[in-house]
Amino acid sequence: MYIDGDKKGKIAGLGCDVGNGRIALWSPNPEQGLTEELASALSYSLEEGVLAERERERANLLRRTITYLGLRVSADSNAETHPVARPFPQFLVASPSRPDIISRILTNLSESFKRADSLENDIPRVLKDANDTFHFHESTSSNTSSVLADCKAVLTIPSDPSTWQPKHVIIHRDGTLPSRDYTEPYFNIEAYFQHLQSLDPPITQNESGGGWPIGSVLLFSPAVTSTQTLLDKNPAYLSSLLTPTVSLASHQLIGRGRGSNVWLSPAGSLSTSIHLRLKSSDGVPWNKLVFVQYLYALAICEGVRDDSILGLGGDEGGEGEGWRVRIKWPNDVYALVGSRGAEEKKKIAGILVNTSFSAGGVDIVVGCGLNVFNEMPLTSLSQLLRHTPSGDKRRSNLSLERTAAVILCKFGELWNEFVAAKGSFEPFMDLYLRRWLHSDQLVTLAATQTPTPVRIVGITLDHGLLRTMPERGLSNPYFSSSVGKVEEEYIDLQPDGNSFDLMSGMIKTKR
Repeated sequence: MYIDGDKKGKIAGLGCDVGNGRIALWSPNPEQGLTEELASALSYSLEEGVLAERERERANLLRRTITYLGLRVSADSNAETHPVARPFPQFLVASPSRPDIISRILTNLSESFKRADSLENDIPRVLKDANDTFHFHESTSSNTSSVLADCKAVLTIPSDPSTWQPKHVIIHRDGTLPSRDYTEPYFNIEAYFQHLQSLDPPITQNESGGGWPIGSVLLFSPAVTSTQTLLDKNPAYLSSLLTPTVSLASHQLIGRGRGSNVWLSPAGSLSTSIHLRLKSSDGVPWNKLVFVQYLYALAICEGVRDDSILGLGGDEGGEGEGWRVRIKWPNDVYALVGSRGAEEKKKIAGILVNTSFSAGGVDIVVGCGLNVFNEMPLTSLSQLLRHTPSGDKRRSNLSLERTAAVILCKFGELWNEFVAAKGSFEPFMDLYLRRWLHSDQLVTLAATQTPTPVRIVGITLDHGLLRTMPERGLSNPYFSSSVGKVEEEYIDLQPDGNSFDLMSGMIKTKR
């Protein structure tokens, strides 16, 4: 009940059992955080500290609601040790073993700066792009410390997203790294580069005539709107960066999924976007870029099987839990949770690939959010290591830094082989089919006039379509080109035109 105001005595919230489930309805919006701007708009007069107290009450109410609905919430999810509520500057850094890279990137980027001011003075150079305005600061500039201090002071205070401009980028030249005061406990950049270098990652060639391993150039921030949006929605910035460049964040406040999906990526998630570029002369047909999402899903599966993360296990030998991580077509990674033979399938990662074409080639941004340390109700890598013979030791060694380094190194190997094969997925097909969830899976194709049972038989090598075959005794349905095509006895489905509901075993046309 409302206890005061013009709604006094009226119902504020309602909970009831419905069939085998339970429903909770609220008149107010407990999922919406109260910001200073919103409080002002609602004519609330809040004394110092009251806003934070109201936010705690709102979070507790939301937590009780989720628990009432029968969902599991971790004991400390309401009190994140290092919460964030607004974006923080990104640090543009390179591996200390490659101190030359940042200067090369800045030379290329400087042509797109709107201002002609020198980077050595206290005035940031400004790049106003389609979605964001970027202010670039030298790490040695006298105003940089004040920018970082001001941002850190309000990092945990909710604010209106319309105020999240400009985006600040702190440039670290000559192999220098940012102070741990601003990067930890979110992410240890030094440890990450050490892990990456120990793996001896392959060099990925770029358009400047040289190259470096994927992951050697990092745009890191404790919190961003979206690693994908900052690159993909800012074409001038994107086209001016040398590749490969990786954008990595500990939190995403408006993370992007497929279509109009928006995600909040909390602490424990590994959010990355990898910027790659292909030239026409590289010989990779543009229609083969559909396979990039399959390659990154494969990189995750192979990466987590590394002994320093989950290990192999299962039929693959050893005591690890890497066997549990599988690919869900077309762009998700799932974990098999529970005892052998009775596993539940839980999503732990999603992949989004965006492309921007120009006369000279194509910019590719491979985005991924992977749950590494998240607690219930999410499923994460760390949860897979509980209750296993070697789980405690592996859990103590598991880190965001090592996980990022291993997966990026593995993807670098796959990417180089993919480019060398001129976009052919054939070298990866056998391994991909061993790692996915779907071999010989019987599903219902709901995209036809009459739902049709089909069996999944593989992926086509020409356009990366999901190949299915109607069950014996059933004729092929009519199939529109927006859904797929019929070739002999097969029904091939487009990954960007169909949605795979794994839980109900149905493939539906995307809406």
